[in-house]
Amino acid sequence: LFKETPVQILGCNIGGWDTHTNQSNNLNGLLYEVAHAYEALHLDLQSQWNDVVVITMTEFGRTSNENGSFGTDHAEATAMLARAATDCHHVIKTKRK
Repeated sequence: LFKETPVQILGCNIGGWDTHTNQSNNLNGLLYEVAHAYEALHLDLQSQWNDVVVITMTEFGRTSNENGSFGTDHAEATAMLARAATDCHHVIKTKRK
C-alpha cells in the first residue's frame, strides 16, 4: 500500500499501555505487537527503507518504581524511540559524531 501511494506521514495507535496493574504480563504482548508492526513495515518498504523515519512514543510518562499491584503509575517523564537511515540525522535534529 505505501509503495503505491504518495503518503509522506503516517500515524497509528496501539492502545493498552496504561499498565497500572500486572505490567510485566501486559508488556510482553504489547511489545510483541510493536515488534511485528515494525517487521511488517520494514518488509513492505525494503526498497525505500533508507528514506523512512520511524518514531515510536508515548503521550505520558510512567514512574520507574512498581506500585502495589505490579504496575506503574503516571509520571512526568516519557519515552521515545526513533529509527532513521544514517543520512537522515537532520530530521531528528541531532549531529553526527
